[in-house]
Amino acid sequence: MEYKLYCDGACRGNQNDENIGAWAYIFTNAEEIVLLKGGDTAYNTTNNKMELMSLIAALEALIRQNYQKANINVYMDSEYVVKGIKEWSPNWIKKGWKNSKGKPVQNQMYWKELLALLEQFPNITISWVRREDKGITIVDKIANILINKKEEELL
Repeated sequence: MEYKLYCDGACRGNQNDENIGAWAYIFTNAEEIVLLKGGDTAYNTTNNKMELMSLIAALEALIRQNYQKANINVYMDSEYVVKGIKEWSPNWIKKGWKNSKGKPVQNQMYWKELLALLEQFPNITISWVRREDKGITIVDKIANILINKKEEELL
């Protein structure tokens, strides 16, 4: 059976000292939603970290449910994550986790964790999709609902 995994992260106030981020994912097949996670909220984070966390958390959950051998198609609207996995990470590793400018790769801890998790999934593909993709729209709404809820708690 083939599965689809939609992941998204969000951050309100990205690049500000005080902000709130959240992430969400949906794991589904043609018949049902298998796993749905509304994610966690985080303070003083970035959108890129939340995007990374959405996929990390999803893969950790799939490992707990023994889906490592399943055929999984991952869809994300984050070029940062998709290009990081497909294009940039091999060079980062070769260069000792330095970017093309010779500086340390940002979010290195998240990247190392993500790449180690991906090694456990031999039948996974990762694709970039536009933000308007139906699955991405849903997980984006879930992440933003979480942010709104956390903001309301602060009032």
